[in-house]
Amino acid sequence: MSEGYTVGSGVSGNGRYPRRVAQGTRADDLPRPWGWWLWLLFGLVFGVIGLLPWLLTGMTLPLQNLWSTDAAPSDMPSALLPLSQYRLGMIVALIVVGSAAAGIVARSAHRYLSAGGFWALTAGVGLVQLTALGQSAFVIGVGLGDGVASVAYLAVMVLVVLISMLGGVAVLALIARAPRGGALIGIALVAAAFAQWAAGIARVIVPSGQNPIVMQVMVWLPALVVAVAIIWCGVNTVGRVIAAIVALLLLWISSPLSTAVAAAAGTRVLARSPYEMADYGVGVFRMALFEVQTVLLPVAAAIVVAAVGLLVRGLMARSRRRNAPQQYSREDEVMPFDDRGAFVVGSMGGVLGTGAIDTVPAESPTEELEYPTRPLGY
Repeated sequence: MSEGYTVGSGVSGNGRYPRRVAQGTRADDLPRPWGWWLWLLFGLVFGVIGLLPWLLTGMTLPLQNLWSTDAAPSDMPSALLPLSQYRLGMIVALIVVGSAAAGIVARSAHRYLSAGGFWALTAGVGLVQLTALGQSAFVIGVGLGDGVASVAYLAVMVLVVLISMLGGVAVLALIARAPRGGALIGIALVAAAFAQWAAGIARVIVPSGQNPIVMQVMVWLPALVVAVAIIWCGVNTVGRVIAAIVALLLLWISSPLSTAVAAAAGTRVLARSPYEMADYGVGVFRMALFEVQTVLLPVAAAIVVAAVGLLVRGLMARSRRRNAPQQYSREDEVMPFDDRGAFVVGSMGGVLGTGAIDTVPAESPTEELEYPTRPLGY
């Protein structure tokens, strides 16, 4: 079996998650995949972890502009998602971060992940998110006033969550199943959302008087995530170089895009004019794209950290190769040169060119060597 052979449902028919294995490794020697029910449980857990920043706040629904009655913040009902035009960034974060976390665990345990296990994991995350969406939409639907505006508002909120769920599935698949370049792009896609998620946790833990800490987390954490992901991925192939460039571009535009969407959606005066709202959002995006303190400096920091990390990684790899013992093939052991420069054949010590040629034994080992396992693309 050649190095890089892929064992999976499309090759061997055993339903195992495609895995790259080393030369000489048999399919029967691979670890037994965990049951689908265990991966389903993992999916449920990570779906709940994604919702954690909102769950820790007490889940009180934000005030709604179209609520049927006048209500104080404490009078609002509980909901599993903060459906509001002022919380779009947090809604996306609550959905995609749980999916990304599930993808990271799936990739780390890919030897135990079958094809059915992957879909069970995805279904578990989606089941939690659909439950949260259904409960929240029901609560808002009951409380909103009558009219086309209320129906349109609820439809938009539901659409935002569904699009976020589709994005979460894409991120999960990229991180769990794609080569390292694809996984890097998946991590970069969710870096800004993870900063929102972490900031939500920080708002619960950190006293309100220290909110600048939360702001620093949102500014610098995406850059750190992307830099570490680039170091892990490496840039030793053309595909990985392209993936690193795409990841840095995503880091550059993600924060301005989030700012523009929040500014446009949160401008109540433009709510009845979608064209003007979109135009206003584009203007905010263009201005935020070249903001030095919150956009350009984090991107530059990510480039520097990634470059230093890649350099250190390369030096460590070179040091390991230099200190590794020299390996010889089996042919070198059974067919050495003698001290007269003649080539010895077989194990009887016969010498070519001296008139004493021994016959190579029929049982001379010729089988293919087995090499240490080195997963490719992981």
